[in-house]
Amino acid sequence: LQEINIYTEMEERPSGPALCSICRVTEQEELIEPVLTGCAHLYCWPCLWRAVKAKGDFQCPMCRLFVSVVTADLSRGRSRSEQEQIESRIPRRPAQGMFPFNFEDVEAVPVGVVPPHPVDVVPPQPVHVVPPQPVHVVPPQPV
Repeated sequence: LQEINIYTEMEERPSGPALCSICRVTEQEELIEPVLTGCAHLYCWPCLWRAVKAKGDFQCPMCRLFVSVVTADLSRGRSRSEQEQIESRIPRRPAQGMFPFNFEDVEAVPVGVVPPHPVDVVPPQPVHVVPPQPVHVVPPQPV
């Protein structure tokens, strides 16, 4: 695998800016299963998966915000074939609204990528806010 620094600034290429800041593709049709993070950064799904797997921190490679959900960008890029998916050992792009990273069901990490430690991550749960209850004040009684 080619070593790529995923935390460098986006560079201009002769054909325009990189669409995926990890693999640096510049043409929409070169994107592989493109996804948008909640912070609106666009990546090829395999690139984002490998980057997050390598770091083990579930953060966006560009802005470091927690990636709790990704949205498939079906208007550009291409899907991987079954053979490509098997060879890469990277799961399919997640369904809309699902936590995107589940490393337990993958038997091996791509060559050269070693997570620093096993990761047990529970996707964030919705916060249930209980509205305050009205307080009934009783005035003091004269003695």
